[in-house]
Amino acid sequence: MVATERRRARVRKQRNDWIKHRLPAVSTRPDHVVFIDETSVKTNLSRQRGWSQRGERLVMDAPFGSWGTQTFIAGLGAGALIAPWVIKGATDGEAFAAYRDAIRPRHPWPVGIRLRRACRVFR
Repeated sequence: MVATERRRARVRKQRNDWIKHRLPAVSTRPDHVVFIDETSVKTNLSRQRGWSQRGERLVMDAPFGSWGTQTFIAGLGAGALIAPWVIKGATDGEAFAAYRDAIRPRHPWPVGIRLRRACRVFR
């Protein structure tokens, strides 16, 4: 499966730019590249029903009293996962800016690193 956005002229140009200009630079200095991404888990999606053997009680674990979303943001470098951060709730531009400001003093980025994000929320 391929994203339909790849057919758009602007996206095609950006992709070609990445392959032509940035990929060679990344290839020569992989230790200076950090990809930042986030993932989340929604605790209110825990199963509340299930099946068990006849005559046996079903036992499952689920968080109690803290239904909601938790988001994990981190940077993936060539050698390690750096600057992990967990927030309560979904990520938006404000949360990402707070992440950036909170981790910069503790995890200085190598020279040439720019914090960028593809999703519009983070622009």
